[in-house]
Amino acid sequence: MPLTWCVEMFDTRGMEQLHAYIASRPDWTDAQWAEHLGMSRSHFTEIRNGTAFPSKRLMVKISEVTEGRVPVIAWFPVSA
Repeated sequence: MPLTWCVEMFDTRGMEQLHAYIASRPDWTDAQWAEHLGMSRSHFTEIRNGTAFPSKRLMVKISEVTEGRVPVIAWFPVSA
């Protein structure tokens, strides 16, 4: 099922920033990322690939684990 319903609720900047941060840490596997974030590897992969969005609680955890480089606000659209 496509995530078209999320277009107005979420922004892809969060995924893009997460992808960039992950690329800067090639020594971590998907399983290690998932463990640090407290989620399954498969759900982590879905979020990384853009087929799922994190919960608000997980957005906070992502911000903490990435030392603020993927802030919670990155997941929400910027209003004009």
